[in-house]
Amino acid sequence: MLWWTLRQLRSKNPEVRRLAAAKLSEARDVRAVQPLVLALADKDQRVRATAAKVLGEIRDVRAVEPLVAVLKDENFAVQGAAMKALRRVGQAAVERLIEILHDPDAGMREAAAGALGRIGNPQAVEPLMERLSDSIKAVRRIAAYALGELRDARAVEPLLMLLKNGDSDLRPIVSEALGRIGDGRAVEPLIAMLNDEAVWMKAAKALAEIRDMRAVDPLVAALKNRDSRVRATAAKVLGEIRDVRSVEPLLAALRDNDRLVRWAAAEALGELRDARALEPLKMVLQDEEWLQSVVEKALEKIRDSQ
Repeated sequence: MLWWTLRQLRSKNPEVRRLAAAKLSEARDVRAVQPLVLALADKDQRVRATAAKVLGEIRDVRAVEPLVAVLKDENFAVQGAAMKALRRVGQAAVERLIEILHDPDAGMREAAAGALGRIGNPQAVEPLMERLSDSIKAVRRIAAYALGELRDARAVEPLLMLLKNGDSDLRPIVSEALGRIGDGRAVEPLIAMLNDEAVWMKAAKALAEIRDMRAVDPLVAALKNRDSRVRATAAKVLGEIRDVRSVEPLLAALRDNDRLVRWAAAEALGELRDARALEPLKMVLQDEEWLQSVVEKALEKIRDSQ
């Protein structure tokens, strides 16, 4: 009986409370919503996670706000259960989450933005774009990340504005979001970010996702950067873009004084599958045993493409 199960939710034994919460999924009775919401604050993480899961199965919109608050729970399993529950609630959850983007509590706005990104409903794009100008930096950061997850081209211009005029420490996450969206309008601004040490890695990886040939020359130039991490990243990204103009510069990078750069160059040459790399790679195989695995894979890719 429902009343007995609800009473067990108040048991002193956490296992009894957990089993009671789980049992409520059988009936999926809306009368269980409020008791389960209270169970989201239980001292036992297993009870909290189970309560979140069952609320998702009941799919009552009254649970959305409490579930959003649970996204900040200290336990990752509880956070994950809350996120899955919000997805199960569906469209009603999206609409309520959009409303929460205007909540006076910045923590709630931040959690709602993150949830909307993971749910992936395009209805959230414009409300999230508005949060790019939120007064709290953490909210702006999560909104940018969420827009990247949504991969909607409507977000490109606002993100580019934030990349250019926003806080410098937001630029890496904005670059990442632009890479996920994959719109060519971001290429030139991202190339400009290659000169910024704080953003360089994220900007390069974003260019790899967009795979626009305009990025090749700046990345080739970066193979001569004094920072070996920059050189290695440039080599890796050139392999992902797969433009034949990068073959010769990558062959030269096989002789770089940093072993990680040499590794990245060998791997990139395998992605390019250009026969010009066969003999140089064989020479590397003779000289550097520790590169054997990556060089052999690169040689196999090149041979298979001939």
